[in-house]
Amino acid sequence: MKRSIIILVVLACLLSCVTSLGNWSDPQSVVEVWSRGFREGQIRTVMSAYWSEATAAVIDASGREQNFTGNKEIKVLMKKLLENRAEGDQVYLQVAELKSWSDVATCTLKIQTKSLQAAILLELEKREGRWGIIRQVIK
Repeated sequence: MKRSIIILVVLACLLSCVTSLGNWSDPQSVVEVWSRGFREGQIRTVMSAYWSEATAAVIDASGREQNFTGNKEIKVLMKKLLENRAEGDQVYLQVAELKSWSDVATCTLKIQTKSLQAAILLELEKREGRWGIIRQVIK
């Protein structure tokens, strides 16, 4: 009996953690969770928006492209972006455009801090009723 109660409490906590990260029923909710995580510097929240096999590309001013594949590599990239922000650095993040079709969507974000100015394209995909980021391009 005691063991069953402990298991139920642990499951309830896990479910609470997962659902608190976001509602994945539409692309806008995924973008909102990603944006909130980026603004607050919360890597766990940011990464919760990606499909496990997502890809990312960073294109610098000279046009050189660096590619990242899978959550582990994207997490390293996003951690670096979040850590490079100065202490107390205010984040200006604007959704410039969000377009959605039946099972795919794109979102363009403009981000500005003291140390970063970038446009980010997020490509989202719907699978079994849940949306997630499948590709990200940072320019």
